[in-house]
Amino acid sequence: MIIEVLLFLAQPDATGLSPQPAAAVIEIKESAEAVFLRCRQEAEHGEAAAIYRLGLCYLEGRGVAADPVKAFDCFRQSSDKGLVFAHYARAWSCLEGHGTRKDPAEAFRLFGQAAELGHVESQYAIAFCQLEGLGTQADPDAAYRTFKELAESGHAGAQYQLGRCFSQGFAVSVDPTAAANWYRKAAEQNDTEALFALGDCFMNGDGRSKDKEKGLKLWVQAGNQGLALAQYNVGLCYLRGIGCRRNEMAGRQWLEKAVEQGDEEAKKTLASLDKKKG
Repeated sequence: MIIEVLLFLAQPDATGLSPQPAAAVIEIKESAEAVFLRCRQEAEHGEAAAIYRLGLCYLEGRGVAADPVKAFDCFRQSSDKGLVFAHYARAWSCLEGHGTRKDPAEAFRLFGQAAELGHVESQYAIAFCQLEGLGTQADPDAAYRTFKELAESGHAGAQYQLGRCFSQGFAVSVDPTAAANWYRKAAEQNDTEALFALGDCFMNGDGRSKDKEKGLKLWVQAGNQGLALAQYNVGLCYLRGIGCRRNEMAGRQWLEKAVEQGDEEAKKTLASLDKKKG
């Protein structure tokens, strides 16, 4: 069995803190169970990176039953030892209440620790929290500045968020064309949310000439990457012939994908279709 295992190769420096990761995704020709046992054995020596890797196994259910509580405990231990990746993972767990109680303020603090060490994803997370007012007072101006800096360096998530700023007027004047341009940059990197947002621009003629076929293609891409809302919208397009020929079978298949992810509107639409047939 060949599985992908994320190995963080950077070791803590003399301060006990790691710099920006030298991370790699590699294929290891061993069973998931063997990977878990090896990670657990290495973690017993108390090394921060090894404990963190064990947390990933528990988080993702690799070689062991998924256990968010044990994953969080590993991230906490590793974070207490100063590992920057663990600060980030622990912060998201606190933000989402995954394996621990929700604590946005603690999440913001931990993101801050990692961001100060140059962890780019934590810098992005700080800006996201500032935009949404999660764990800190909302500060759209500060969020915009960080998103702009990261977006200009090629960060896809920040490019999408910058598009949102121009679309919704966060810290800047509403500018549909600028929004669509930033969505396009992120979509070119296959950012799921950006693919959906750019599709929406084409569907509605916001910042782009209206082109429902292009809009549908972008929604299909986002749907194929697992975005439930995109799957629901694609299903409606096939049912109604928007950007394509009507195709009830294809429409149902897309709605069923959305239902599998718990989309209630897709569930209601399918029930309505069944009722009409009955």
